[in-house]
Amino acid sequence: MARRKTTRLLANADCRLGLSQRRYGLWVGVALAFASISAYAYMRQQPEPLASDLAKLSIQLNQENTDLKQAVERAELDARHEAATRTALEKQIRDLSQQVKRLQDEVAFMRSQKN
Repeated sequence: MARRKTTRLLANADCRLGLSQRRYGLWVGVALAFASISAYAYMRQQPEPLASDLAKLSIQLNQENTDLKQAVERAELDARHEAATRTALEKQIRDLSQQVKRLQDEVAFMRSQKN
């Protein structure tokens, strides 16, 4: 008989423990639901500052994009100008080198005529 009483007490304790755990889970669920509803309500009240910040950021990024495009165009123009200048200078160097060689040949010819 003592064993039956002990088993019944243990069963009742398990039952109470199970009920308290279920209540605890219920309260956690209610708290999470309340927190999510509060967060949603807060976010619904704050769209205008967020939208204005996004609009300012969009304007700033568009301006930076325009500035970068202009910088790329200037850099490409400078590169083309530098290439054209380099080509012209190389041609001038070739022409002057040919002229120097021709003059050296004339000087050598005149020296040979003098001797």
